[in-house]
Amino acid sequence: MTFYVVEGMSQVENPLQKRLRLEEQEKKLHEQLAEDTRRLQNARAQVKLCEEAMERTIKELYDVRHQRNELTDLLEGVWNGPAASQRKGPNA
Repeated sequence: MTFYVVEGMSQVENPLQKRLRLEEQEKKLHEQLAEDTRRLQNARAQVKLCEEAMERTIKELYDVRHQRNELTDLLEGVWNGPAASQRKGPNA
């Protein structure tokens, strides 16, 4: 049975048509949810890789700075002599 609205003769869905439309909409929403879930998992994997790369870079940066500071201290000691490395107080 089909129902009609009198004012523009627009067809109104009968319950069977509405059910079929809702099933199709549900199927599309499930597909969209599956796609969104897949994209989210890929994004999380990318974030994890980026975080690990950042951690390695920060560690390497720390090591390089530490080595540079040790070398700078050594060069200052050689350049200024043993007395310069001993005078690292507030009056130096």
